[in-house]
Amino acid sequence: MTFADHFETFHGLPVFTLPEPREEPIPAAGDVAWRLDCYEAGEIPLAELWRSFTDRVPSTEVRALVTGPWRDEEWRCVAVSE
Repeated sequence: MTFADHFETFHGLPVFTLPEPREEPIPAAGDVAWRLDCYEAGEIPLAELWRSFTDRVPSTEVRALVTGPWRDEEWRCVAVSE
């Protein structure tokens, strides 16, 4: 069930939603605008999704990042987990 419309492109790049961790291939870090979505990723907490993103995608090559709204308490988890 979708409750929001999502950008198809951002910063001149196609938007790619980070999938749940699996063995499926993901695009090169700089080829897409990465969308982090807790609901698309199996309703996992933001801190866990962020960790999965940084473990799987080389952050120095990321050109654009699209994030959605999350509860305030989840943003604090990301800030402290660095």
